[in-house]
Amino acid sequence: MATSPEFRQVQLVGRKIRQMRKERRLTQTELALRLGSEHGVARVVARAKSAIPRWLGPDRVLDLMLRTGAYGSEYRGALKFMASLPGFKALRHLLEAPDRRPAGLSVRRLRESRHGIDLGPLRPNLLRRLATPDGRLQLAPELHLRDLQRAATVLAEQPPALVLIGRRHVRSNNSWLHNSQRLVKGKARCTLLMHPEDAARLGVADGAVVRVRSRVGEVEVAAELTSDMMPGVVSLPHGWGHDRDGIRLSVASRHAGVSLNDLVDDQRVDELTGTAVLNGTPVDVEPLQQQPARAEPARMEPTAAA
Repeated sequence: MATSPEFRQVQLVGRKIRQMRKERRLTQTELALRLGSEHGVARVVARAKSAIPRWLGPDRVLDLMLRTGAYGSEYRGALKFMASLPGFKALRHLLEAPDRRPAGLSVRRLRESRHGIDLGPLRPNLLRRLATPDGRLQLAPELHLRDLQRAATVLAEQPPALVLIGRRHVRSNNSWLHNSQRLVKGKARCTLLMHPEDAARLGVADGAVVRVRSRVGEVEVAAELTSDMMPGVVSLPHGWGHDRDGIRLSVASRHAGVSLNDLVDDQRVDELTGTAVLNGTPVDVEPLQQQPARAEPARMEPTAAA
């Protein structure tokens, strides 16, 4: 039986969709195996719990949190039924807490109370918030204790001649603040802070441009000498480097600075936690000029006509 081109196209699309679904299932299975996810009922429960916030939406999630909180609804009816379901042991523990004082708190009641709701004086709640099996603070987890020997070995090693750390400034806490002329005007703040002893050893003058090089990259930036830095440590601020393609921040791009992330080594990972190591990056610093760099001329932002 002959088939039309349109029908064959539909068949082709159908096969493609089935193949995509098959690949998606395989990917999910592989991910579950790698992460050590639970099987069977536990996996179904985990999927159901993760779907609840998406099904409820933000307002109803907040309402559920209020109703199950210390001043929420009475532990009965639908709330008690939900807490009895498999996988909701933590919720049962919360609702059965002896210091819980149900007061009918909900989103609706908050909206109806224009002047707020007085829940009485603050009460200690540390014990209620502890989720450890024995109800005690774990100040020395076994996982951390086992890592002490490795940490001691690392600390006993000869440190690099220079290591790089980050810093923040009150006027540039986040990169978007660099797009405000009022906040970026004045003395340049994207500088490499360096102790005078290190500067003298390397032949770096205050304000001179230096090259900072790590295993993964290098930047050129003006040096700022200060005894506030510990010898052997240099510092670049977070949030700069506004000279990338596609940057649409007109003020920030005129005060681009350099990016600390260009020097952070992506292969340095904390062995205990598996998190990236963002400080203490070994670097080399060399002067590119002996004289201080000339300051940028002041720029005035256009103002609207009166």
